Amino acid sequence: MTDPIRHYLSQIREIRARQIAKSKTVEGKQIRVQGYQKGLLEKTIRAKREKARREGQYQSGMGMNAGCMAAVRRRTDGSLARSHTPRHSLNNSAS
Repeated sequence: MTDPIRHYLSQIREIRARQIAKSKTVEGKQIRVQGYQKGLLEKTIRAKREKARREGQYQSGMGMNAGCMAAVRRRTDGSLARSHTPRHSLNNSAS
């Protein structure tokens, strides 16, 4: 085996040994668990959406009104108040 090949293999071996040692620490375990939990959450959300699509309860843009959905909040007297004006009413007022 030539010297450059031996050097390359020793470098790769050292890098791999460092990665394995790093993954055995508490911090390494926490990083792995966080990644696993994030992936599990994404899969759960995707599965819920797919199930809702199959049952016809989910569509993209559902509940949108003319491209803008006005936020509605309750006043102290119990009536509803819009927090902003929808876009379609702005376009009508300009003409």
